[in-house]
Amino acid sequence: MTRDGNKALLDHKADGRTVLLFGLTLVGDAALTTDYLWGVGCGWALESSAWLADEVGPVLTQPAPSAADVDRALQRYARRHHHELAAHHFFIADLAGGRMLNPLERLMFAAAAHDERLASNLAHYGGRVITPWQFLSPAKVARSLRVQTAASRATRATTAATR
Repeated sequence: MTRDGNKALLDHKADGRTVLLFGLTLVGDAALTTDYLWGVGCGWALESSAWLADEVGPVLTQPAPSAADVDRALQRYARRHHHELAAHHFFIADLAGGRMLNPLERLMFAAAAHDERLASNLAHYGGRVITPWQFLSPAKVARSLRVQTAASRATRATTAATR
C-alpha cells in the first residue's frame, strides 16, 4: 500500500545473475529471480540445487579434491544452469512487462485450442518440460499454421451457413 492508502503494484524485477563468482555459487532465486506468476521459483531452486550436487558431489567425495577440480565442477554447474533456464527466464521476463502477445505467440496458443498434439506441446512448454525452442520448432509452427488456417476456414463456413 502507498502512504495514501491506495494499492500499488510491486516492482518485481525479473533478474538473472551470474551463478558463479569468486567461489560463490548461487541456486534458486539467488541465481535467478523470475516473475512469481509462473510459479517456477521453488522448482528451479530444487533443480539447480540438484544440478550443483550432481556436478560438485563426485569431486568432493574424492580423497583429496583439488581446487581446480572443484572450480571445473562449478563451471559445469554454471553452464548447465544457463543452458536449462536462460531461455525460459527470457520469455517469462519478456512477458512480465505486460506486453501484448506477438503474432507467433497468438498463433501457437490459438492453434493449441484446436489440436491435441499442439495442446500437449503447449502444456509441456508451460510446465518447463521442453525448451522454448522446442515449443517454437519449425515443425510445430508449421502444424500451428495448418491447424489455425483450417480452424479459420471452418469458422467462416459456419458463419456463412448461419446467415
